[in-house]
Amino acid sequence: MSTKLKSKNNITLWLILCVCLAPFVLALLLFMFWRPDSLINNGELLQPARLNIYLENDNDSLDSLLSTNRGRWLLLMIDESRCADDCKKKLYWLRQLRLAQGREMDRIERVWLINDQKSPDPALIDGHQGIITLNVIPKNTSQIDNQEVLSADYIYLVDPIGNLMMRFAINGDPALLKKDIKKLLKASKGIKFKGERVGKD
Repeated sequence: MSTKLKSKNNITLWLILCVCLAPFVLALLLFMFWRPDSLINNGELLQPARLNIYLENDNDSLDSLLSTNRGRWLLLMIDESRCADDCKKKLYWLRQLRLAQGREMDRIERVWLINDQKSPDPALIDGHQGIITLNVIPKNTSQIDNQEVLSADYIYLVDPIGNLMMRFAINGDPALLKKDIKKLLKASKGIKFKGERVGKD
């Protein structure tokens, strides 16, 4: 084989090798040096953690809530029983966000964690039928990455296995949270969880 032919074969081999390696090299460079300017989600992702670690221990009602609703997403808020204007705003959001999911709304439950050990006005609850109310005592150290968790300033999302995983500020645009929920419902459709409840009519 002539030197010229060998050289041509070597060039061809190197070209093939470069073409094969290019995607891996590009992926590595993107991973190391590029960060996206925006995320797909609109809400703030939290480090997933069991909801009950942010509350005082031995809360049987909370354990029962998570067990009964395993397989469902929980739209969750925390506030005082007297429920001032921002509290009423969150109650409205929870109801409308669930209704906005149409045929998928039975995969969502609404939960109001009441943090002052009192009972809300029955008339208020009647106006938001179906919401689950639960008296809780948040731990003083309820924080993730130095950010307060279970704050009255947010609506929270709990995943189908009981992990607190996203929050959304109440002064934001509810249409963006609606999009996040729709994406999550779509992505988790068909996933079965042990002890999953059958949707209500």
